Amino acid sequence: EAAEISAIGLGALLVPMFHFYHSDGSTDIAFGLLAVGLSLAVGACAAVARTNRDRSKNRSFALLGVVTAVLLSGAALLILPIWAAGVGIALIGLMLLHVGQLSEDRRLASIAWIFGAAGVLACPYSQIVDGTNLPNTIDALHWAAQAAIAAAFAWRERTAGRDIAQFLTPAFLYLALSPLVSDQVEPLTAPVLLVGVAAITRFKDLRLAPAMASCFMIIIAWALSPLLTWSMAAAASLVGSPVLVSDVPGLADAIAKLLVPAALGGAAVLIAADRLHSHERIAGCALSALPGLIGAHSLYKQLFAISTPQAFVDLGLVERTLWELAFASLAFLAVRLRRPVPGLILAAAAAAHELLYTLLLHNPLWSAQAVGGWPVLNMLLPVYVLALGLAVAARRAVRPISEEGTRAADFIQMILIVLFAFSELRQLFHGALLTTPGLTGAEDILRSILAIALAVGFLIWGITRQHRDWRIASLVLMLAAVGKVFLFDASGLEGVTRIASFVALGLSLIGIGWLYARHLGADRAAEPA
Repeated sequence: EAAEISAIGLGALLVPMFHFYHSDGSTDIAFGLLAVGLSLAVGACAAVARTNRDRSKNRSFALLGVVTAVLLSGAALLILPIWAAGVGIALIGLMLLHVGQLSEDRRLASIAWIFGAAGVLACPYSQIVDGTNLPNTIDALHWAAQAAIAAAFAWRERTAGRDIAQFLTPAFLYLALSPLVSDQVEPLTAPVLLVGVAAITRFKDLRLAPAMASCFMIIIAWALSPLLTWSMAAAASLVGSPVLVSDVPGLADAIAKLLVPAALGGAAVLIAADRLHSHERIAGCALSALPGLIGAHSLYKQLFAISTPQAFVDLGLVERTLWELAFASLAFLAVRLRRPVPGLILAAAAAAHELLYTLLLHNPLWSAQAVGGWPVLNMLLPVYVLALGLAVAARRAVRPISEEGTRAADFIQMILIVLFAFSELRQLFHGALLTTPGLTGAEDILRSILAIALAVGFLIWGITRQHRDWRIASLVLMLAAVGKVFLFDASGLEGVTRIASFVALGLSLIGIGWLYARHLGADRAAEPA
């Protein structure tokens, strides 16, 4: 009987509509009322079927309930505007879910999701087909109602569907708020919703990770365009192309689409930390940190506003050094606050940035970068002091776990000292731009003297600290200086000057040899112990 009643109920609506329905809408009300009456009749039969104690094995109740829902949905489409009809169909799905749970019939609960999905898609599908748009207030009301229904689905559902409904609720709320806010504020809607969801988890003891994931996806969608703009400039910078202020996101995008959403996202993760798994917290922090870092960098680029290659020559070194110093300072602060992992990440970022951009790609020794006109007291000093500080910190960090890492850190320190010394010597003769062509005789001679002085310094440091690598480096420097003096410098000297240079070089070699031999003997005496 249930199948017959269902066929009669559907046929009593569809057959008359096939013969007498008018596409101009003049018959919609009449057929809509017919669908309501038929749904009442079929629903009454479903109520009778519900009294069957063995309804879990009998399909009559589920069949009649679904047919009733179909007739009600048809009535909604015929009588109501399309946006209200979509809300009505979704409500019918929620009703099926509720009735199915009360009747302990999972078939109705599963079919309820079909009606919910149909209600959500009805209005967008109609707009796409007809090419029409709803007024902003009606559009907002429609999506707000859908968000409420999705929240009710999440509250009533007990299976995996709860996560889907949770995920959709803030997305529908975002669609409801978007028509009501200005274009400048719209990117901030999802971050505010994210903080609101996190606050609910705090006060209601709920786990709303899917809803937070939905908000994060909207945030990332808004950030895609500025992230792509920044990424293209960053990729070009890896081969030496300067990043100008016009190559990064503008001030408005950096704040509204990157920086503020990242800050609110991080705050939301902290608020809901107790309700999130460890991998969810890590993912939330990563999704907040990446846009935040890029937004901060884009905002920082506005400070110097380097817009031409000449401006990059004049201000590029200052800009990079302050940025690296900020990272190093934050790393130091994190370590002082007993946060070693963030401190390690920040220190590694500062070291990588300085190594790649300041010391390799745009080193003032071989790239046009203004260092300042004052001897010693110029930009070379903070650049190499910061680099040496990071190298010393790295040595202390790896010393307990790796002897090879310690030796590598010592090697880096030696290279930095040599580069700094020769850069300062070059600045003394050429001023702000070390790449200015030309080499005077005095500068050439001073290079040899400086190499000998560095060799002596490395040797004394190696003896004092008992570091064998520093003593070997001193010998390498001394041999290089001696070879340069004999092969190149001496050819430009004559008479007494040449004799004096050889005497000075010989005395230096004798003194260094004596120091090294004396200390080497002490090392050999200590080997048996």
